[in-house]
Amino acid sequence: MTQALASGGPVSGKKFVVGCAIGVLLAGGSVLTGAGYWFFHGFRAQPRNVFRANFEGPAARARELRGGGTAWQGHDVWIRFRGADIDPRGFAAFEPFDCREAQQVFRTILEEDHAFLDDSASLECWRSADRSKGYSNGKWLVRNRAGDVTFFRSWSHR
Repeated sequence: MTQALASGGPVSGKKFVVGCAIGVLLAGGSVLTGAGYWFFHGFRAQPRNVFRANFEGPAARARELRGGGTAWQGHDVWIRFRGADIDPRGFAAFEPFDCREAQQVFRTILEEDHAFLDDSASLECWRSADRSKGYSNGKWLVRNRAGDVTFFRSWSHR
């Protein structure tokens, strides 16, 4: 088995097999390196996709949409945006709750929004969770009425 090189010289079957093996190892190493990255870091959440999955209507309704989080064998994603009267899907299942835990988590994630999160008098907080599942899951919706800012988090960890 021979292969002509660009220089015109023949390549022996042994060299061809070795060359192919090296190519496969390099390609496989790239795939494994990528898989290792995703294994340790998860898939980065895109704010528009988080909005579309959890809210009715087009993401364009949400002004100043920012977000993040990861999804890998569960998820923990968040977004913040401006826009009044944008309710999450299944809002009827949400119930009011004390904002302190949500404030603390969002303060850690969104340092630039402390003023909105510290304004407790203007905050409204709701949560939902599927308690029938045997693992940690839930959604938070935190609104600052005075600043017209909404914070949303969804998570599910097995």
